[in-house]
Amino acid sequence: MYIYERKIQRAIREIIETSILAMFVFSILYISIQNY
Repeated sequence: MYIYERKIQRAIREIIETSILAMFVFSILYISIQNY
């Protein structure tokens, strides 16, 4: 059970990091499109 919780926390952290990275890339693309 303990190992299972650790796996869930790691998965949640990876999802959060991926979403932050995606938002960062999306904002850069959005700004570049607006400047164009």
